[in-house]
Amino acid sequence: RTRATDPGTSRAAAERANSRILESQKEVLWIFSVKIRLTDKELVEIAGPDFEVHQSASGLRTRRSELVAKGKLRDSGQTKVHSGGRKHIVWEIV
Repeated sequence: RTRATDPGTSRAAAERANSRILESQKEVLWIFSVKIRLTDKELVEIAGPDFEVHQSASGLRTRRSELVAKGKLRDSGQTKVHSGGRKHIVWEIV
């Protein structure tokens, strides 16, 4: 995130920062490496008890979204119906 008036070095630094994987994102990737395909609901349900990841439900969904934006996770093209009859996207590692 830079301004049009920022020097090229600032833009390059911002690009490097955006491409780095944060520790919280690594935790989410690690869960996907074990479980392969998950909906956000499943990610939240298993993160705490099964994997001892200490992030809020909102934080986990945000990290997953960031990983999609970075090209590390993608929509698998599948959905699952969870309680209430709502469809949820199944995410997978790229």
